[in-house]
Amino acid sequence: MTNSLEQIAKAIEDWNGLIDKVPDKTGLCESFKAWQYANGYCYGDEPNCNVLRPRFLTRAQIDQQDRIVPLLTSAAEKASTAIIENQSLQSELGESFVRELSDMLAIEPEIPDTSSHFMRFDAFHTGDDFHIMELNGESPGGLLEAAPLHEYFETMQVFDQFTNRHTIRNALDANHCLRMLGRSVGCSIEDQPTIGAIAMPDKETDRTDVEYYIASLRQRGVNIVAMEPPDFDYDSKRKLLHMDDVVIDIVYRVTRTSTLFERRDRTQPLLDAIRDDAIKLTNPLRGALISHKGMLGLLSDDTRPFGLSNDERAAVRAAIPWGRLLSDTKTTDPDGNEIDLADFVASNKDRLVLKPMLEMGGTGVVLGWLVNQSEWESAISDGWNSEHMIQLRLEDRIQELYPLVDNDLEPAPRYQDMNPYVIGGKVVGQMSRVSPSPVTNFTNGGRVTPIYILE
Repeated sequence: MTNSLEQIAKAIEDWNGLIDKVPDKTGLCESFKAWQYANGYCYGDEPNCNVLRPRFLTRAQIDQQDRIVPLLTSAAEKASTAIIENQSLQSELGESFVRELSDMLAIEPEIPDTSSHFMRFDAFHTGDDFHIMELNGESPGGLLEAAPLHEYFETMQVFDQFTNRHTIRNALDANHCLRMLGRSVGCSIEDQPTIGAIAMPDKETDRTDVEYYIASLRQRGVNIVAMEPPDFDYDSKRKLLHMDDVVIDIVYRVTRTSTLFERRDRTQPLLDAIRDDAIKLTNPLRGALISHKGMLGLLSDDTRPFGLSNDERAAVRAAIPWGRLLSDTKTTDPDGNEIDLADFVASNKDRLVLKPMLEMGGTGVVLGWLVNQSEWESAISDGWNSEHMIQLRLEDRIQELYPLVDNDLEPAPRYQDMNPYVIGGKVVGQMSRVSPSPVTNFTNGGRVTPIYILE
């Protein structure tokens, strides 16, 4: 651990030292922001990157990630299968989930080939240790979102000066990502299949994700279009999903599974095409099982009947923090001691995070150590009446100094995560989000920065 932290600290010191010597910091900031605006690289009205430093990881950290990710992927897939076959497990995940699962199985009765499953892990490192906070298996936006930043950073004089001192490698090979994405759905992107990126027009976060995705892929010659209901239809006789004369071959789904079912009045043509196996999905409907926040709580409980191998169980213990579905039950605490869960949650707010199980983007997350006891008890009370889980706080998250674009490159501490993109259980690319908040989602101020590996 020490070696990774020391190697990263030295790289940060050198990068920030080079930034400090830039004679016209204001001009560099304005130029960077102008480039983002000119290329539509924005989140709403704001630039998508607000720091002028990449995230640095070490080879040891990447090796640890690449060892654990396939084991966690197979563990999650085994848990998903067990949930589908076990009504008792389903009921623990909540009534709304049971209804959604019934809809999913009616549309997608066969288990899709797991080699085609595209997902994103929301994770971070403490030293060499790799920790998973969430799995996103149904709408993992942003596969190549950091690619333009890599290209921009590599034109900077500071980058050239830095690489004279450090040997680094780009953590996102855009061409490899595209090859793997095509392979996952049984085609070659070079053959120019038409990809439809679907989002609901009245969901701003969906639209923003689709705009990012389309911009990133079109720059690389990918034939991709935005699909917004009701602008597409399904020809059941010819089994073709189309937008006027444009036939859709592959659907990349930003819109969540639950939304597709809630808005059947607008999404039925797509659901019919999925039912008839008439189109290829980069992320099947069943990705909602893996994305369910309760999945991590179930996986972290050794008593669950998921049939994990010893290696899978060891990976879960190493990478997934202790968690439990919020319920009035007896269980074990992070140290393995038997507890009453309700009493434990009430008296350990500084160690716990409360999460709604069916929300995304950081919505409804309560960090116990940032609220007082009264606020915590109120949040827990609300959680009993809906579908929530609790998760153990990992206390040794590290903040690093990043030069801020909106403050003339003055360094400030920021939390960061890492987001490995996974196809068929293997990491194909990654990006990082940097935020003033421990919750690094975009809605909490998180923005993208590229990752480079220190060799």
